[in-house]
Amino acid sequence: MTETRAAFVRTGLMIVLGAAVLVGLVLLLGGPRFQTGVPCESYFSESVEGLEVGTAVKYRGVAVGVVKAIGLAAAVYAPDAPADMRSEAARLVLVRYQINPRRIGGNFDATRVAAAVRQGLRARLAMQGITGVSYLELDFVDPAAHPPRALPWTPQGAYIPAIPSIIAQVQDAAQRFVARLDRVDIVALVANLQNLLVTLHDTVASGDVHAALDEAAGLMRDARVALRQADVPGLTADLRQTSTSLREEATGPEVHRVLANAAQAADRLAAAAERLGPLIGVLQSAARHANGVTADVEQSLPGILRDVRESASNLRSATDVIRDNPGLLLRAVPPPPRGQGGR
Repeated sequence: MTETRAAFVRTGLMIVLGAAVLVGLVLLLGGPRFQTGVPCESYFSESVEGLEVGTAVKYRGVAVGVVKAIGLAAAVYAPDAPADMRSEAARLVLVRYQINPRRIGGNFDATRVAAAVRQGLRARLAMQGITGVSYLELDFVDPAAHPPRALPWTPQGAYIPAIPSIIAQVQDAAQRFVARLDRVDIVALVANLQNLLVTLHDTVASGDVHAALDEAAGLMRDARVALRQADVPGLTADLRQTSTSLREEATGPEVHRVLANAAQAADRLAAAAERLGPLIGVLQSAARHANGVTADVEQSLPGILRDVRESASNLRSATDVIRDNPGLLLRAVPPPPRGQGGR
């Protein structure tokens, strides 16, 4: 019995000692010595469902810090003020977190946080897949499109403005769409659609559309009749036969013979073209010689014409003398003139 009690006592002491060691480790690791980092805070006007203390703070997917506290801004900065759920402070959710400078690099402090905010550093909620677990994401956006919120208090840590998450943006767009849909007169819209359908039905039944459809149906019937009368199978067979005949003619011996003769004629033409060059040179030389002869004839032609003219004049004088004295053709000496001799 005594041994059993001693065993229980030893077991209890070991449990108490282990619990004390565990509490000491928790206090040691959670103390200020191991909580180095830049304290930051952001204020959200949307639900932070799924975000828990200890959730990672990521910059473009890289964990750079951890969430330390989540609560209402009114409970922290206006605890003694009367509760007004319509005030801005009452609608904002405060999220405090620490950023590890070693994960950022350089001398990261509150001053650099303020400079980064001026350049567009913002915080927003993001979802991890479809699990519903949220985390805090830091990223740079257009500072003009997302200006920092004006706060009626001074933040205790480095202030990083928050922007709506993707889900919040989708919800806002859906709410705006529903609001616009509420302003639409559905009854009047349905009545207009019914009138439009009635008008379309009347137009199709008896209007120009009906006449166009009748004409199209008539054209289709005429085309069908024309196709039956055209004997398309026969035409196809004739075309196939004609194609076969053309193929046979194209591959026949006559075509090959014609092509061979054409090739020979081309060779002969090429040979003649080779001999044409010297012949053209000879013709050019003959033309130059003829031009020279023509020039000589042109130079001597005036003298020849003058001689011919004188010869013609002498011949005319001789002809006149013979006509007057035909006897000159029989005698060598012309008779003396009348009255100078004889009896």
